[in-house]
Formats: sequence, structure tokens, C-alpha cells
Amino acid sequence: MSEDFSGGQFVPESGMYRVTHDPEHSGGPQLVTFIRGRRFPTCPHCDKISFTLVYSHEAYGQIRAAQRAEDRRRRRSRQARLREITRMLAGILSSIAALWK
Repeated sequence: MSEDFSGGQFVPESGMYRVTHDPEHSGGPQLVTFIRGRRFPTCPHCDKISFTLVYSHEAYGQIRAAQRAEDRRRRRSRQARLREITRMLAGILSSIAALWK
């Protein structure tokens, strides 16, 4: 469940937040990026401004790091298979060469 924050509170995590104003003042919700540790702004026109996290940059960074680690593991696995195939082919070729002698 998403948590709503109000103006003046500290931003708990960096990301894109949906900004919702008082319906009488609002032109519709907006998406704005905020940085963790800073404060959410207040609205000079209404007291009912709220912020809801839509997209966390920190969570995205953790997911991408895990994906990069998995990509490295796959690449190393492919390289190991290619080395094994190369060794097998070299062995087959040396056996064929020995038969021809």
C-alpha cells in the first residue's frame, strides 16, 4: 500500500512522486522527481498537497545491479562452455591427425 506524504516532510527515498493538490486548486496530478533527504515542498495556494511514491530510483538501482550480476554470470558460463567445446574439438582433431599418420 502506498504511503502519502505532505509538504515539509523529509523525502524517504529518491524517485518520482505523484503530486496531488487540493481539488479546487489542482490542475491534475503531476509526476515530479525528489531526492532522498530533502524536504517535500509546500504549496502557497493550498494546504492539502500530498506526495505518493510512483517509481523508486533506489529500488531500480538495486534491480539493475542484480540484473548486471546475472548477466556477468551468464557470460562467464557461456565462455566456459566455449572453452570446453574448443578443447573437445582440439582433442578430436588431434585424434584424426594421429589416425592419418
